[in-house]
Amino acid sequence: MNKKHYGLHVAKNGGVTLSGRAFKGFGLNYFGAFAHYWHRPLDKALFRDAFAKIKTYGIDYIRMPFCGGSANYFSRWDSDPEWIYSHLDAVVCAAEELHLGLIADLCWSCAAIPEHLKGHRSDYGDPESETVKYALKYIRAIVSRYADSPAVWGWEIGNEYNLEADLCDGRNWSWLPQYVKSPTGFDYMTSKEMLTFFSLAAEAVRETDPWRMISSGHGETRPQAASLAAAAESVNPMTHIWTTRWDEQPREDFDRINGIMAPDPIDTLSFHLSHATSDGSERYIESFERFGDVLSQEEYLSAYASSASELKKAVFLGEMGDYCDLRGEAETAEHFRTLCEDILDAGIPLACACLFQNFNESEMNGSFMSIMGEMNDGIKQAMKINVDKAWPKEKKKKPSAEKPEADGQTAEKPKKKRGGKIAAGLILTAAAGIAAAAAIKRTSGKR
Repeated sequence: MNKKHYGLHVAKNGGVTLSGRAFKGFGLNYFGAFAHYWHRPLDKALFRDAFAKIKTYGIDYIRMPFCGGSANYFSRWDSDPEWIYSHLDAVVCAAEELHLGLIADLCWSCAAIPEHLKGHRSDYGDPESETVKYALKYIRAIVSRYADSPAVWGWEIGNEYNLEADLCDGRNWSWLPQYVKSPTGFDYMTSKEMLTFFSLAAEAVRETDPWRMISSGHGETRPQAASLAAAAESVNPMTHIWTTRWDEQPREDFDRINGIMAPDPIDTLSFHLSHATSDGSERYIESFERFGDVLSQEEYLSAYASSASELKKAVFLGEMGDYCDLRGEAETAEHFRTLCEDILDAGIPLACACLFQNFNESEMNGSFMSIMGEMNDGIKQAMKINVDKAWPKEKKKKPSAEKPEADGQTAEKPKKKRGGKIAAGLILTAAAGIAAAAAIKRTSGKR
């Protein structure tokens, strides 16, 4: 599978490559491309126009779930997987046609599968649990189905599982998913349990795809992550309850925890950042109290890049630019531009803006995408990146001698069997139109 080495690859030194050349670029989060589409009729394929529009901004890849975000999705997958696949196939086909790369998140919500199976989140720590077996079955099914598609640029295991781990409150039952109605300590999850699953999940991906990058999908490394993980080591085996500890970590613990949270064969250090409050205080978060000091935005971003470099892993800022209550402010676009510049200066090769559940250009979205497109243009020029080389060329048909036809009938050519999978070489003329539109917009200065 993936014998043509499609997608993003993490080299032994931790550098990111695409088609054998070093790659950097800004992408976009588009949660609803499939997650909001699978339960709708096929004629509600809103993602098609969205993908085309995204390309006109000079954005070449998106991050999105390859699953639903709740238990009912997996119920539907159990009862009618081909119906689910027909929708996901359509999404991947559209991405192939338009040359849009996809970072495919495989098991977005840490609560969805335990809820579906009437289990607990702590089940992730048991390789023989139904939760782990089911999740690995789903991962293998998705990866094997789409590993030959050039549209898939990378795999991701989940979304912010690390921010759900090592939290326990046996008195008030805080920090639990909404589906838990009769809570027990087993509804909490330690990072050790989470990492048992993540290691198995990454190995399941590697069984089929030894090439593409694998991201954990983790959120920010909490300032107290080391002490929280250490406290969870004292879990009571009978009740699965422990006492949390919130001591802030020094820099060496930050680096150590980052390594622990990205076990091989995960080859990418993932984190997410929010850049404004949502409490009405209208503050831009551009400095961080970490490691007993106050770090600038660029310094904090550089800490992740340095940590990844020591681990010889790539670094992926999977969500950034969520300015919450500040998105309507006129100056927010310039703060976003500064953020993008700080990301590049910190040496982070991959970053996805957190803009929308479903595509729109309202408020700051259009401005943010224009800025990322400009940044991408500069990166491509400086690094001589040709993204189109990541896609298979359309083969020209050789002229052939005409053969006599039986009984005056035109002989039909046999149709290629897709076997329920996406054709890796599917490239339509829409891609040329998109590239032309993007070039016109960038040269005219309008987006």
